[in-house]
Amino acid sequence: MASRALALPAIVMAVLPKCPMCVMVALGALGLAHPLHETVFAALQGAALLAVVALLAFRRRRAPVQVLLGASGAVGIMLASAGPAPQAVGYAGAILLAAVWLAKPKGAPAPSCACTHAEPARPG
Repeated sequence: MASRALALPAIVMAVLPKCPMCVMVALGALGLAHPLHETVFAALQGAALLAVVALLAFRRRRAPVQVLLGASGAVGIMLASAGPAPQAVGYAGAILLAAVWLAKPKGAPAPSCACTHAEPARPG
């Protein structure tokens, strides 16, 4: 059951329309007129960024600095997409959020090869 629950976000992303025109058609079919598209897109973007920061907080429970850096990157993205900040702030926020997401947590064990820890065969 847990493996099915982990596959659910991938299924949802596969079902959602990818092109902006398809999204506008889907929102129009739901009764959302053109002026409301910006509001809906901003809400969806905010929800996606909130989900990313929540997952980052879950992954890095013992690293509050990384969570704060990821949250500030998400805020930079939202400020740039809403208009009060230049686009460079949004790009910098996206790079910061990606760097924090991909960074190895402090104190995590390094991946190792099983062959380096194998005991030598003893003669018989």
